[in-house]
Parts: sequence; structure tokens; C-alpha cells
Amino acid sequence: MKFILISLFALVSVALAVTQEEHNEFIKRQANTAGNVPVNVAAMTDKDGNVILFDANNVYKDATEKGL
Repeated sequence: MKFILISLFALVSVALAVTQEEHNEFIKRQANTAGNVPVNVAAMTDKDGNVILFDANNVYKDATEKGL
């Protein structure tokens, strides 16, 4: 009985330790904030994380950019 209470207390304290707002700060979302890319077309992210229309000629290649 004591083990169950201690386990339950530990789970509740962990769940309440971080609020949803704090949790979302850790996660970088790639969002179409400008609203310029429809959901039914191909899209990609640029090197800054912005969602843009897909263009095979303008794909950012990090390794090529760094000379690797």
C-alpha cells in the first residue's frame, strides 16, 4: 500500500512539474506562419526552419554548404 501511494505521488509530481507552455518552449515547431504554402502541395523547410514551397533547384544542402 505504501509503495502504491509513493508511486502515485511520484507520477503526479512529475506530471505537474512542467506546464504545457514550458513544455512547448522546448519544442521548435516548423509552422507555416505566413500561410503562403497550401497543405496539398509539396513543401520543405529552408535553413532557417521556415516552410516554403518545394523547389528541387533550391534545396539547402548543409554538408555542401560546409564543404564536406
